[in-house]
Amino acid sequence: MSYFAASVGETRIVVFGVKGEQIGNKISRELKLELKGRNLDERRFHSWVNSLSKLDKVIDNHILERQSELLDPLHDPIRLARQLESISVRLLDQTSSSAVRTVDAQLDQASTEMKSLVKAAGLLNDYFDLVSIYFNPAAARFGRPASMSLHGILRKITSILSGFEADEDGVKTKVIFRGECYRNFNLRESFKIIPFSLISNAVKYCLVGDVAVRLREMQDRVEVEVVSQGPPIEEDEIDLIFSKKYRGRWSKSLRKGEGVGLYLAKIVADAHDIQISATSRRLGGQMFGTTPLATNTFRFEVPFQINR
Repeated sequence: MSYFAASVGETRIVVFGVKGEQIGNKISRELKLELKGRNLDERRFHSWVNSLSKLDKVIDNHILERQSELLDPLHDPIRLARQLESISVRLLDQTSSSAVRTVDAQLDQASTEMKSLVKAAGLLNDYFDLVSIYFNPAAARFGRPASMSLHGILRKITSILSGFEADEDGVKTKVIFRGECYRNFNLRESFKIIPFSLISNAVKYCLVGDVAVRLREMQDRVEVEVVSQGPPIEEDEIDLIFSKKYRGRWSKSLRKGEGVGLYLAKIVADAHDIQISATSRRLGGQMFGTTPLATNTFRFEVPFQINR
């Protein structure tokens, strides 16, 4: 007996129990009956696999078209969300003193209502970007890379998410940003989803203290770390948490969620050839209620050669 193997997309197909080439045509009647239905040669097998591959490609293309159609009704809301963010920033600028020019400094001096408006508009805009990537992962590669300030992106996101209510109890977590890097990088518009997803995930599951966002410029790259203290990520979950719909055993017992934030961050990181790593170190026997506490660190690096 023999077998044939091939791949269709990401699926491995194995057909086994077929008549091998070493068995000739001159065989006994009894053996011929035993081998009935097992007479498959390599040419017919590969012809069948090619047909399946074509069908798989047609199905994938249809799904992408349907995903794009699903996003069509969101065109106007997305445009309005961007206008709302632009208007909120202009209002902030108009109500701030002329001596204060940066958005961060303006937010520090703004009223509670103005802070809420600017942060809500920024969050709404970023969440629409997440929705677009979720329904159409190929969108992570859309657009030409443009020169962007990584320092500026992180400052904006930490400013928006600091003080964000992570749960129904109204508990607010502070996000502390440390580090400097004023080098610009050639990045796609989707890039900001990586730090946004990692920081918002840290804010959501932070149980003790603040969320720390650290930016460090190194010899040939810049490193970004997002550190928080919350439910532990088990060793066998480190890779799984970046899968669609997957949530850690300890995390899902604390907060509601869909398990898509880290999945989207991974999609965009892959589109930029960037690796995201995660570590989780338990804090001895420290507990938050019935939940063990751990220091969770998410890290990614942007190489300087990305500008080439």
